Amino acid sequence: MDGLTSLEYLKEFSQGLLHRLPDLKYLEIRHCPELQRRCREGGEYFDSVSSIRKKDIPFPATARSSSSSITKFVKKLLPSC
Repeated sequence: MDGLTSLEYLKEFSQGLLHRLPDLKYLEIRHCPELQRRCREGGEYFDSVSSIRKKDIPFPATARSSSSSITKFVKKLLPSC
């Protein structure tokens, strides 16, 4: 886990992942509605991320905004998002 300094994509949290990242101060989740839902208040991962001081987890994109080219690109790379 020491080599996560350049982590760019994370689709789900493994058991105890954040315990291995005690110095994590900022979490941003974009372009993955499923992970956004799970990490927001009430989601199954909320307790795992609640101790992170600064979080940027917007509400998942609506169907109308999913037509953007970046969303289409991400969906090709990460079909579950």
